[in-house]
Amino acid sequence: MAKVTLNVRLNSSGAFAVPVNIAKLTDINAGGDENSFGKFTAGAASTELPVGDFNSTDNKVWIYFQNSSKKEGEKIWISDSAGTDFMVIGPGEFALFPYANHTKIKVKSSLGSPVLFYACFEV
Repeated sequence: MAKVTLNVRLNSSGAFAVPVNIAKLTDINAGGDENSFGKFTAGAASTELPVGDFNSTDNKVWIYFQNSSKKEGEKIWISDSAGTDFMVIGPGEFALFPYANHTKIKVKSSLGSPVLFYACFEV
């Protein structure tokens, strides 16, 4: 079983009436069979990310995405296995989130061919 440690820190001053300091350190036991990382070039058509089914008991996976594009407008749209968009990642942006109840992820680009870096850790 793979162990993945997440270390997330969020600091903010001036955005709220008081400073915000959030730190979270947690371990993920990635015991599923879909633990993978790579890069994928997004195109105009919605295409499944090239990983197997997320088919653990809860169909749960932790996912990291990063849009490596630096070109304005090269957004990457993320959708579930039914094709419903639930996230858009702009150039240089990233996301780390738990995802469950769907077996696949699909990606597409609104413009150009941006490269999506990804890591999936099925639990």
